[in-house]
Amino acid sequence: MQCPYCGIAVADGARACSSCRAVLVSTCRHCGAETGVLARECAACGQRLAPEPRPAPPSPPPPPERPVPADRNVVATAILTLVTCHIWYFVALYQVAEDVNLHRGRRVLNPLLDILLIFLTCGLWAFYVMYRYPTEIGDMLREEGEPPNDMVLACILLSFVGLWVIPPILMQNELNRHWAWHRGAAT
Repeated sequence: MQCPYCGIAVADGARACSSCRAVLVSTCRHCGAETGVLARECAACGQRLAPEPRPAPPSPPPPPERPVPADRNVVATAILTLVTCHIWYFVALYQVAEDVNLHRGRRVLNPLLDILLIFLTCGLWAFYVMYRYPTEIGDMLREEGEPPNDMVLACILLSFVGLWVIPPILMQNELNRHWAWHRGAAT
């Protein structure tokens, strides 16, 4: 016997489908005999049966509302990075990573480990960070239905030529654009 709703094989005499949990038997309102849920007439008394509408399956709960961090001033980031002899660069990377983690609702980036590895590898790990962070931002935007700007190559090349101040600004600008998109979608 097959379930009339999902088509999965069920045991003869089963009262409910083990797969979709649909009820497979009903009671004749005329004689009280059990009959198949989709039967048009009762096998015991021959009376015509009105089909009972099957309740719609419950709709899945809406996705949780993701927190939207505040915009950060990219000009201030550039100035602070230059004034602090690139120390603010690490603060900006940390802020970008933490904003992404907050918005995604899970830790996908580990900024403290990345900053430590940048120091331990004399800056070589920064090239991986310039690949990983923009990639994660792009994935986040695609998952939420917004077209991302591909920043990976630009961030790596700018870092390679020594313009370390620009990649965190590009990433923060992309995040600011995404936060504005969220605020616009919410209103």
